[in-house]
Amino acid sequence: MIRPMTIEDVRFFNEVRNECSKWLHDPLTHTYEEALSWFKNAENPFFIYELEGDKIGYFRTSRWGEGSCFVGMDIHED
Repeated sequence: MIRPMTIEDVRFFNEVRNECSKWLHDPLTHTYEEALSWFKNAENPFFIYELEGDKIGYFRTSRWGEGSCFVGMDIHED
């Protein structure tokens, strides 16, 4: 299942994002508080992947409405 990310997903998102940081354009890791602040101000939608009720990853989108849309995806290491 794919669904919009909610504030309750921020801890999971931050864990996965930090796990994947070495492959991202921004290799910095972030605290939960930093991720929570980011989420409250995020402009582009993020979505959570669930499989049989378990969160397995997320994907992000950017540049909506500019004639294109970029999509990136990160999956939990487990």
